[in-house]
Amino acid sequence: MRFVAAISLASAVAFVASSCTGPDKIDAERAAPTATVYAERCRFTFPIENIQRTWKWGASKRDMCDYSWMVTIKADSSDYQLGFSYFNAGVGVCSGTFAQLLQVGQTDLWLLKEGGLGASRVEGVRVDASVEDNRLVFDICGKKWTERLFEQKPNDVTFGTGGSQLPLTSRTCRVVYGISER
Repeated sequence: MRFVAAISLASAVAFVASSCTGPDKIDAERAAPTATVYAERCRFTFPIENIQRTWKWGASKRDMCDYSWMVTIKADSSDYQLGFSYFNAGVGVCSGTFAQLLQVGQTDLWLLKEGGLGASRVEGVRVDASVEDNRLVFDICGKKWTERLFEQKPNDVTFGTGGSQLPLTSRTCRVVYGISER
C-alpha cells in the first residue's frame, strides 16, 4: 500500500525531542528507523506500531499537536526538521486510518531557530509522506536539497515522536550513504 501526501501549513512550529535514546524505547515488535541518502534523494522511515488500528485526531485543545513524527538533521551550522504533524484545527474529534490521518496533517521541512525556540517552514522543498509495510516514510527528492542537507555527511540523524496522542521519544539513527537505487 502506498499513499502520498504533501500538505503544508503556513505557521511554523518546532518539535521538541526528549533526551532518551537507544533500544529501550523500541520494543521487540518494532523495527529500527532508517535514514538513507542516495545521490538525488533522501529517505527516512519510522516503524509505526499497530498502524492498522483506528487513529483518532482533534482530541487535544485547539492549535495543540496531537501527532508528530520528526527527523532532525544537523546540516553545517543549521538544524533542520522534516516530518509530519497534526495540529488540532478545532473541527472536532475525527477518526480513521493512518493514511487518512496523513491527509489532514502537514508534512514539511523546517529550519530550526537558534536555541531551539521556534522554526520556519522551508519554501521550495517538497517532503512526501507515504505508508509502506507498517512504516511512515519521508522522501525528499531532488539533488539540491539532498546535497544541502547531507553535504557535510553527518553520521546520524535523530528520530522523534510527540504530541498529545504519542509518547515523547527521541532516537539516534546512523545515516547510510552511497547505496544505489534499484
